[in-house]
Amino acid sequence: MITLIWNVRGAAIETFRHIFKEMMRQHRPDIAIPLETKCSRDTAKRVIHNLGFSYSILEEAQGFVGGIWIC
Repeated sequence: MITLIWNVRGAAIETFRHIFKEMMRQHRPDIAIPLETKCSRDTAKRVIHNLGFSYSILEEAQGFVGGIWIC
């Protein structure tokens, strides 16, 4: 099983999406876990959907701290 764990520190930024998609393409992980996403639940769901994941579990950031997604 290949797992990609990344301390993102801001997943709503457009640059994150491009780099993350490229990392997914290159490494083809079974599970991806972005940490410190700093996104609200609504933003997180939108970004996860735009990244093409069909299943995810997320812990919403509290203010500008935290946030974990398991995709």
